[in-house]
Amino acid sequence: MIVGKKLRILRTKAQISQQELADFVGVDRKTYINWENEISDVKSEFIPLLAEKLGVNIQDLFETSKDTNIHQIFNESTINNSIMVMLVSDKKMMNEVLRIFNPKNIS
Repeated sequence: MIVGKKLRILRTKAQISQQELADFVGVDRKTYINWENEISDVKSEFIPLLAEKLGVNIQDLFETSKDTNIHQIFNESTINNSIMVMLVSDKKMMNEVLRIFNPKNIS
């Protein structure tokens, strides 16, 4: 997982707006959005501040794991009105995807 995607997941989980996080680290919202969208890289000077505001360790911003909880990646409230394309290369992860996105679970 790349830092931008991880930032979005952690920010959403912490219920912090892009503007709030941008203000905390001292950049404009457009700069922060570019980080999340991986248009530009986060400068190293901002990493400790991002970790602090998100309540995680610095290494958590760079951690990649096959066991990432799918609930963290996708907001279930948007599933009903969305189209999603996924590439799943791990049997354990595929079973989790099928469990979560089973049509019986979507109202």
